[in-house]
Amino acid sequence: MRSREALVLNFGQILESRFPRFVTRNQSSAAALGKGLRLLFCENRFQRFEQDYPHLFGFDFVEAVLWYFDLNIRLGEFERARIPDDGRAIIIANHTIGFLDGIALLNLVWQVRPDVKVVANKLLMAVKPRQPVLLHPSGCREIPGYEGRS
Repeated sequence: MRSREALVLNFGQILESRFPRFVTRNQSSAAALGKGLRLLFCENRFQRFEQDYPHLFGFDFVEAVLWYFDLNIRLGEFERARIPDDGRAIIIANHTIGFLDGIALLNLVWQVRPDVKVVANKLLMAVKPRQPVLLHPSGCREIPGYEGRS
């Protein structure tokens, strides 16, 4: 069994590490923001998931998240056929804060393309068990228009 450092989601740590001046100068606002983010992202449920399944990484982690949160993906064959099964492909998700819908999309594409990787921001990179299926944006500097923000 492989071990990893704990951190599925911890918005207090994320806020402090990403925005230390904001947290220092606006402690009550930062606390309220952290509480809102914890509720929005179901932080407690993810932390319980991590405690129950600390050994999962990559797509084992992805499938277990879908099962744990009782998410079912239904997709018709026409839609599934639109995912190319070989060659280069870029699939763009229009959600910026959706963790569970991103997991669902990743699982769906993986069913057709086991070689799938996701370009992720620092927030998603903090979810250690997902890292085997993620690409950090710093590796994407050659993409036209990419400004290096994450």
